[in-house]
Amino acid sequence: MSVTVPRSLVLNTVIDVLPEDRVVRRDGDHLVVRSPSNPSHWEGNLLLFDDAPGPGDRERWEQAFDAAFADDPAIRHRTFYWDRADGEEGAAVAEFGDHGYRLERDVGLIASPDEITPHPKANREVEIRALDPAPGHDEPLWEGTIAVALANNAEDPSPDPDFESFVRARQRERRAVFTEGRGAWYAALDPGDGSV
Repeated sequence: MSVTVPRSLVLNTVIDVLPEDRVVRRDGDHLVVRSPSNPSHWEGNLLLFDDAPGPGDRERWEQAFDAAFADDPAIRHRTFYWDRADGEEGAAVAEFGDHGYRLERDVGLIASPDEITPHPKANREVEIRALDPAPGHDEPLWEGTIAVALANNAEDPSPDPDFESFVRARQRERRAVFTEGRGAWYAALDPGDGSV
């Protein structure tokens, strides 16, 4: 397989919203995804395998990661994805979960505009709008997104001490991408005071 884009729409989106300096290249049965401007970005520096891990794959995947990122000592994590849209996990629990890795499951929903209907309990008083990504615009709301991310990370049993630096760098990257018209960050605002 010589494809350099994932089959999964969710994984295509993960890669598409990475910074402009991202590099994606094929190496055998996986893609190497690099974000040189943000080495602490776990989802920006990863290996994306064609299939779920099988028995005995952990050591091979770890060696492949270490070799792919050996030139950047700032990358101190290992992140693996596999390009399956059917939820197949293979031997992920035994190979990774049982060896200290945190397993996360991403779910993507796809619908055409005519398939989207309002939730019966939706709050129709709340204003939903995209935040302006331009520097100097919507800064209190952008700071609010950072505060939420930091609060969520504080609940992690082993929080990353560099997490705030990562979150701020990632927000700068996203805002640059959004300024180009490739995506948006939406906020639900209280119509009375504009707070999130």
